[in-house]
Amino acid sequence: MSAVEVDLQFDLKDYLRASTRLLFTQSTFLAMLVLVALAILYGLYSVVRNAGLVGFGPALAAQAPFLLFAVLPLVTWFSLRQQGRRLIANQRATGERIHYSFSDAGFVQRATSSQGEEERSGGWETFARVIETSADFLLLLPRRGGVFLPKTCFASEDDVVRFREIVRSGVGKRAKLQTG
Repeated sequence: MSAVEVDLQFDLKDYLRASTRLLFTQSTFLAMLVLVALAILYGLYSVVRNAGLVGFGPALAAQAPFLLFAVLPLVTWFSLRQQGRRLIANQRATGERIHYSFSDAGFVQRATSSQGEEERSGGWETFARVIETSADFLLLLPRRGGVFLPKTCFASEDDVVRFREIVRSGVGKRAKLQTG
């Protein structure tokens, strides 16, 4: 099967969508969300339980430290947004272009910018999993992070189909792909 060529270009919306999806694949992030939810529930329970004794205002003020955990997901989202803006601004400032070539053997990544050219390659074993969403492919690395490829970066729908076939062949059961 012939290689699939992809020029990686994304905007802030793509970055936020993929980064959020990537966060939800991380067990530490999911654990943080559960702990945040438990802290908020405990705080609200304590407010309701004590409101009749001391009044709603004082009961709410007493639980403020627990209820402040509600801002952690917002801080995470704003942090992702700022990180995405910086990344995109840096890519524009340096004229960075990232090109991937995917084949049955693996991938070749070429990054060119005003600072030079860098090339990396690897086999499909590089990726722990590959997840396809309606808008992206997420190529997850074994420990943390990964590569996201918005489907809008593919030249045609045929390239998306060929890429899906290459991933199925290279990654096997570690791929969660759409049937299309």
